[in-house]
Amino acid sequence: MKLSSQTSAAVLLFVLVQLICPCFVKAQTNQPLQANEPLMVFAGDGLRVVVLRSEGDGEVVSGELHLGADVYPFSGKFEVIDNSEQFTGQFQVKDKSFPLRGKQSMTDGVLTLETGGKTYRLAPIDSDDAGADKRADEGNDNPLGKANDAQQAKPVPVAPNAPNLPDAADKKPVDKNIAQNAAGLPGQLRLKLNPIPDINMGNVVAATILVPEGWEFEGRIEWRGTQNPFPQRAINMRSKEGDSIEFPFFAQFQYLEANGQAQGVPPPQDVKRWIADLISQRQGVTNVRVVTADRDPRGEKNFVDTITRAGGNFNGNIESWVIRASFDANGQNMTEEVSVMVNASPPIQTPQMLSIIWSANFDVAWRAPTARFDAMRPIFQMIFWSLRPDPRWQTQTTEIRTMMMRQQTQNLIEELKGRAQQYNKRLSEQQMTEARQKNASDDEAHRLRINAIAETHDYVDKDGTRVNVPIHYKSIFGDGTGNYVLTNNADQPGGSFVELKPWK
Repeated sequence: MKLSSQTSAAVLLFVLVQLICPCFVKAQTNQPLQANEPLMVFAGDGLRVVVLRSEGDGEVVSGELHLGADVYPFSGKFEVIDNSEQFTGQFQVKDKSFPLRGKQSMTDGVLTLETGGKTYRLAPIDSDDAGADKRADEGNDNPLGKANDAQQAKPVPVAPNAPNLPDAADKKPVDKNIAQNAAGLPGQLRLKLNPIPDINMGNVVAATILVPEGWEFEGRIEWRGTQNPFPQRAINMRSKEGDSIEFPFFAQFQYLEANGQAQGVPPPQDVKRWIADLISQRQGVTNVRVVTADRDPRGEKNFVDTITRAGGNFNGNIESWVIRASFDANGQNMTEEVSVMVNASPPIQTPQMLSIIWSANFDVAWRAPTARFDAMRPIFQMIFWSLRPDPRWQTQTTEIRTMMMRQQTQNLIEELKGRAQQYNKRLSEQQMTEARQKNASDDEAHRLRINAIAETHDYVDKDGTRVNVPIHYKSIFGDGTGNYVLTNNADQPGGSFVELKPWK
């Protein structure tokens, strides 16, 4: 068997969309969030509560307590008592359980938890209140930062060796001169909106992405392939501290066995081991070890559903993974996460021959020194989700791909150059409206999930557009030309920078 022409066209169209608009990409985290989309996230007083499962209309819930790099599973039950949702439950530390109790206000949604004689007040992370996390760090004026004396007077008994969760009542004012904030991120983060050119379409701007100031950046779109070239991302950026993020090329392989001879690259039998082998082939890399590997059934289903909606029929094998590995590179221990989807068409097999075509779509890979990897995750997430296609380029690309799939043109490069002359022409009102509506629909469909997992929220730029940045900064400033300053200090950067407001 082999892919029909309809299926091949659908696969190429799917790859084209995903390479620039990775709407099905998994959340990059080493916790079970990859396989369980959060139903609700609460944050405050140094603690995050991630609800992953619920039963009985939300009465019985379970999920994770996040404290820095530590994660503890919890479960419990809600009951409505005195105009509030009373919560009783427990969390697990290795083979021991410790009690939790608390309540959630039915008016503002604030969740109060008690354990070990300490009280935590956590606000729901919600896109309609983008400033909630900002207020959670604003000191004694913030209700999320105040422990209730009456609640503290009746602490929950906790067994010995319970985790020492931070107590909001013991917090001290933040020193304005501190170099890093509570999340381990730099005290001030400056960002620059960088263009990504399509080098085969006359270097027109294909997309934009936010890059931290001081990072080295290389980015381009390049049309690659054999009979049916399609645009692929080649984006890399790196900090002086060794943090880096890249969007690698899509890779396609063919394997053939005939007359006792083997040619090409066979599909991997173990994707985790294959990724580890790829990392180990880099210069100076040793001691590669897979730390976690989480398969993403939802991403696999989305891939097949997209082909089906495009009129194709995919009967091959598909595996989507988020893999974390550690390794030593030039005397430094590093951690890397790779998001990859491997799919293979059904093999063509006869008594004399075996042929398999397979591909690997690397959504993203990021790495950092192990000691700072978790602290860098919000910045990695922010960079990843800031990648946006230009509607003009997207429109031209779709037309080119449609033409290629219909006519199998032999004059692709000349057509690409000709399209560059049309780049600055205005789209029709209908095309512009459709592009805006699609972007708005995609943004709203993913904004809650992305912000909750990536610990980011949205602000309104000077020109009215939206910019997504980590939640760990109190003030966000922009100059209207793609430059941003994120800071916890009271001092304004001056010049043409103005403080940005949360997106509503």
